[in-house]
Amino acid sequence: MRLVPGIVKEILFASNDLQVVNVSCEGSERQACNYLALGAAVAVDDTVLLNTTAVDLQLGTGGVHFVVPNKAVETDTGYGHGHGDGSSGNGHGDGSSVLFSS
Repeated sequence: MRLVPGIVKEILFASNDLQVVNVSCEGSERQACNYLALGAAVAVDDTVLLNTTAVDLQLGTGGVHFVVPNKAVETDTGYGHGHGDGSSGNGHGDGSSVLFSS
């Protein structure tokens, strides 16, 4: 799995289950999906961790990255703060997918 940081630039679509956002990562803007069943909503200017594996390997996702939920990041990579207890360090106090404040 390849994980890279990105900054949310625009919310393109939002429902109760999904956000589609434009993110700036590695010098370009790409779309990313944020599945809300896995993590909390993100906002413009939030820094998030993105799973870019499918795009990098051209697996047919249509060029879309995926936002990695904060809990998965803490468990698998050691990034993030807190454990969904409101101490995520993102200013939201909700354990959301945001990893850093800009």
